[in-house]
Amino acid sequence: MQAPTQIFPAGVIENSVEKHFHDYHPRTKAIYLALLAAVFIAFIALFFIKVDISVRSAGAFRSVAERSEIRASVSGVVETVLVTENHAVKAGQPLLKVNAQQVNEKSTLESNHYSELQAQLHDLEIITGNSEATLVTRMYRQQYSLYQQRITDARMKLNVALRAYNRYAALYKGKVVSTGEFEKYEYEKNAAESELSLIKQQQISQWHGELTAIRLQLQEVKASRLVTAQEKGLYTITAPVNGYIQQLKGIQAGSFVSAGELLGEITPDSTLIAEAYVATRDIGLLKAGTPVRMQVDAFDYNSWGVLSGTVQEVSQDVFTAEGRAPFFKVRCRMQSPTLQLRSGYKAQVKKGMTLQARFLVTQRTLYQLLYDRIDDWLNPNNA
Repeated sequence: MQAPTQIFPAGVIENSVEKHFHDYHPRTKAIYLALLAAVFIAFIALFFIKVDISVRSAGAFRSVAERSEIRASVSGVVETVLVTENHAVKAGQPLLKVNAQQVNEKSTLESNHYSELQAQLHDLEIITGNSEATLVTRMYRQQYSLYQQRITDARMKLNVALRAYNRYAALYKGKVVSTGEFEKYEYEKNAAESELSLIKQQQISQWHGELTAIRLQLQEVKASRLVTAQEKGLYTITAPVNGYIQQLKGIQAGSFVSAGELLGEITPDSTLIAEAYVATRDIGLLKAGTPVRMQVDAFDYNSWGVLSGTVQEVSQDVFTAEGRAPFFKVRCRMQSPTLQLRSGYKAQVKKGMTLQARFLVTQRTLYQLLYDRIDDWLNPNNA
């Protein structure tokens, strides 16, 4: 068997590139195995590492209560304007007054009439109750004086008739006068007694009737005064809620307002909430208690941070507005309405400020997110 032929001399091989590569690049699998292990660990981590999934929507800060309109209850000329734009008011505080001359005159007449009826009632209760108190009305003082005069006359007439009757009764008993003559004086005595009794009954009955009528009139006038007082109150326009005057019309003393006319608005001074307008495609996982983070557009969130809160209420029906897609209103309660810089400077959010809300709806693994992304690419139904 022929021995193999040597191609290169030994001295050449010792100084060759191949010999150098062999000496300084030993064959090993350590890097390959490390790389393979890293890829495997990363793949396994896809199933365990979770990230927050959020839904983003725009919104604004507002009060819990809706704005209240200020409307005129009656027509008339404005007498006084008591507030200005952005003026803080309390519920029930007068805002402006409308001239109420006619209703004031009506109220004065009713008050005077009521006082007169009360005075008449006072006198009638004294007269019919045989009280010794002093009468206060001229009319019933005159009536009572006339009544006493009639009673006095009737009693005098009765006394004359009684004396004549007693005298003729004694004569008749002694058979000095005839029966017919005696009966004449007996009749006059009985007639005088009846007349006195009739005067008392008629006058007392009349006064009782007037007493009943005056009591009814007092009830009617009292009810009418209540109605007039309510009507009078309509001429003073008051604040329905606590808050601040907004969009006050250019109304001054002397201006004419019509019943039902819008004069301005009151933005309520109540708890501040965040109201987000969530698209219909994102509303599915939102519910009361869902965490939310709010970036206030007026403050750079990199410096000021964000506000934290939770979903308080999700509207039960969809809303539509011109120029935008249908949406749901989601009310959020804030943990605090205050933002703060690292220096300690604080700022309060105000009604009307806009925001970007991020609702933390769920957590998903990296594998699920990767699968969803690939599914979006490859699934023809998502095209």
